[in-house]
Amino acid sequence: MIFQDLILQNFGPYKGRHCINLLPDADRPIVLFGGLNGGGKTTLMDALRLVLYGQRAQCSTRNNLAYADFLNQCRNRHANGTPTQLELSFLLTLNNAAQPTEFRIRRTWDTLGKKERDTLEVFEDTELKPDLVNGWDGEIETLLPLGISNLFLFDGEQVKELAERDNLSPSCGQ
Repeated sequence: MIFQDLILQNFGPYKGRHCINLLPDADRPIVLFGGLNGGGKTTLMDALRLVLYGQRAQCSTRNNLAYADFLNQCRNRHANGTPTQLELSFLLTLNNAAQPTEFRIRRTWDTLGKKERDTLEVFEDTELKPDLVNGWDGEIETLLPLGISNLFLFDGEQVKELAERDNLSPSCGQ
């Protein structure tokens, strides 16, 4: 799975539409976000988790909020009622195919009355795939299980926290 781009629309501090290229270079296979505190780095990680896992996402600011309340909290406050949307495209080689397949996951939420409505769309190449939408939780568990996603999708605060622990367990072999 190779992430291509992440699109945020009216998500957190990101008002309007923002497209972030996530394609790694062949000689630089890691994508690293840097910036000052409050610059939106953690919001980007939360967006990745949210677009992939939806209600099951382990986001930094969710705490014990109900999913609908969390979605409402994620809206840009200056977006004036326009929908909030996250979109992630990635390449995946299926069954030893010669060429990878492009997938695009889109989550849109808006307010319907007093309720937040979350809509998921999954595209394979450019075709909407309702079967993938209905079974997306199972599909993403196969591709990138939630339980190990923190090994791939982590922020520097998590690394710093691990490095600063006073009670680090001894290394192997002792």
